[in-house]
Amino acid sequence: GDSTVDFCLYLMGRYPAVIGDFISNLGVVIRYKAGKITKTEMKESLYKCLRRVPDMEKELARFWDRHMKNVEKWYLDIQREDDVIISASPEFLVKVCCERLGIKHVMASRVDPKTGKYDGLNCYGAERPKRFDE
Repeated sequence: GDSTVDFCLYLMGRYPAVIGDFISNLGVVIRYKAGKITKTEMKESLYKCLRRVPDMEKELARFWDRHMKNVEKWYLDIQREDDVIISASPEFLVKVCCERLGIKHVMASRVDPKTGKYDGLNCYGAERPKRFDE
């Protein structure tokens, strides 16, 4: 599945005000779909809800305690020490899962877990091979 979607749903259950944040961002999603803003701009607006989370480390641990089961068995069967995980999800989110799996190399969207602000572009599409090459 998509860890970002799962994490957002998890946050909605823990912090009901997050639901309102997402509803108020429907216009932003429409602007993205219409090509008026970038995916990074849309996601940054959606991630403003992260400001509602008082203890992100605790929430990340709780989230992954419940969601590690979603890691596909086929991957666990072939996992290697030199694997590189590249994801559009926020790095702070993916990194916890990767640490639990012993994965050392992670490239993901650099998002501040306190503000939802991006540092660079969303790690999606053409940005993925560019980062890998770097």
